[in-house]
This record gives sequence, structure tokens and C-alpha cells, in this order.
Amino acid sequence: MAWSVSDPEAGDKLSVSQADIQGNFQALEDVLGSGTLSAGLTIVQGNIIFGSAADTLSVLAPGTAGQVLKSGGAGADVSWGFASGQLGAWASKTKDTSYQAATDGFVCATVQATGGSSGEMTMKTDSNNPPTTVRLQPEAHTDTQYTSGTMPVKKGDYYLVTEVAGTVQSIYWIPLGS
Repeated sequence: MAWSVSDPEAGDKLSVSQADIQGNFQALEDVLGSGTLSAGLTIVQGNIIFGSAADTLSVLAPGTAGQVLKSGGAGADVSWGFASGQLGAWASKTKDTSYQAATDGFVCATVQATGGSSGEMTMKTDSNNPPTTVRLQPEAHTDTQYTSGTMPVKKGDYYLVTEVAGTVQSIYWIPLGS
């Protein structure tokens, strides 16, 4: 059995066989120091070997789909968990202005019906500047007063909210990632 590790940015690829790993426990221990590297350390696909205490290596079994590797900082073991802090800070935006998304995120906007007529806005996003693809066109009728829309935007794409009728009350950008 062989494992491969690659770094696509560097174009490097390293292949290691199970025999290489089992035959080099002593060499690994020599590099790490005279710790307690157990000859019974079981390595299977998805396992992560980590230092659990001074001079001690442990194995973290694979997590479940969607989990990320988390650290509690110095003195704590690594563990699997779900990511937190997935949304960044809200940022107020201006209508009729094209913005480029630095990360994936969402545009949230509200339009108000005014003067007895409806309120309507277009929400566009794509790779053009300004964007040309209408993704949403929320409309507020006189009896509902307000309506809103939330539109996902991909990193690098442009987004734009324009007022068609009524008054656009607010536009906010919230990025994915903190």
C-alpha cells in the first residue's frame, strides 16, 4: 500500500509506502526526540498523527463530512469540529454602485413602496463590471410596503443593486469568512 502527498502550488509529489512508514519509526523518533512512539501506532486513511503530550504522539481518527481540524492552542489536543465564524462583518453599500467581491458572500437589500406605487429593485451579479445578469428583482406592492432580497455572490464577481421604483432603503454586504 502506498500513500501520496502532493503540493499543487509547488508541483511536488511525495509517495510513501506502508513499509517506508513502518520501517522508519525509529528514524522518526530520532528526529522528534526520545519520545514514546508506539510501534503499535495504527495508520489508516484519514488519520492524523499529532503530539498529544511531551514526547508522545497520538492518532486522531478521521472526522465526519464537513468537519474541520481545530486547535485549542498550546497544551490542548487537536480535534474535529464544525467551523465557526463563517460570516464576516456587515458592510453598508450604496445603490447604483458596482462592487467586486473579495470573498464569497451575500448581498441583502430592502426596497420600500412609496407614493401609492410599488417599490422595485434589481440585484445583479456576474463577472462583468458592471454586472449584467439579473439574479433577483424583488417588488414591494403598496399593500406590503417593504420587500427584501438576499443574493449570493462568488469571490471575484461584481454585484450591483439598482432602484427601479420606490426607495431602496438598505443594502448590506456580508462576506463568508471572518
